[in-house]
Amino acid sequence: MKMKGEINKKKLEINFKETNNIKFEKFKILRGIFSIFILLIFINISSISHSFLMKYSMNNMEMQDSLMDVEMHLKLDLIDKGKYKCCLKEPCSYCLLENIEKTEYFDGKKLECECLVEIMEGKSPCPECVGEILEGGGNKYIAQYFATAIAEKTGNVEVIKKIISEKYNISIERQI
Repeated sequence: MKMKGEINKKKLEINFKETNNIKFEKFKILRGIFSIFILLIFINISSISHSFLMKYSMNNMEMQDSLMDVEMHLKLDLIDKGKYKCCLKEPCSYCLLENIEKTEYFDGKKLECECLVEIMEGKSPCPECVGEILEGGGNKYIAQYFATAIAEKTGNVEVIKKIISEKYNISIERQI
């Protein structure tokens, strides 16, 4: 016969196991709820940060447009003053931005473009002008001077004359 103490001990063991199983099940349920809660928070934060980034990006685009307007107005002002003499159809930005970086103030004395003068003197203009000229964006009325000026730094005057001939419809013989 089993003693009363042994029966109670077995009942306690069974109750203990059942209690632990119930606790473990509750823990799994709570862990699942917590995981879902964290996921919802993450989704909400992602949504908020996406909205913030979109708003911030729009502000950057507006800022870029504003800076481009300031740049164009500054170029036009310098052109009116005779200080921005560019060799392109649309004045380059390189000379303006390069000089702004080198000066601490905007007094207009150092902000200038001399690419047109350089072309006419047979000297190579700024890198932006060289690229634009070779793509066909130069002032067509001075195209005969382009090849010699660009070749001053790059060499290969015959190759450049051929490119100029194709882009500006000017014969190689007419180029200076």
